[in-house]
Amino acid sequence: MVGASMVGTSMVGASMVGARMVGASMVGTSMVGASMVGARIVGVRMVGASMVGASMVGASMVGASMVGTSMVGASLVGASMVGASMEPDL
Repeated sequence: MVGASMVGTSMVGASMVGARMVGASMVGTSMVGASMVGARIVGVRMVGASMVGASMVGASMVGASMVGTSMVGASLVGASMVGASMEPDL
């Protein structure tokens, strides 16, 4: 998913194990309960996204920009967020 634009997309409960997302734009995307174990999410822009309860064990979110993104209850064990930024809603 290189450079994908996902606006208002529902990926609730999706299995994205080992997925690769580079430079994607996710606005209002719901990934509630998704499994993203070992995923590479590099330079992704998330605005108002929901990752509540997502499993992101060992995922890499290098350089991700997250504004108003909820990760309540997400499992981030061993995840890397080098250079990522998180901000509250605008």
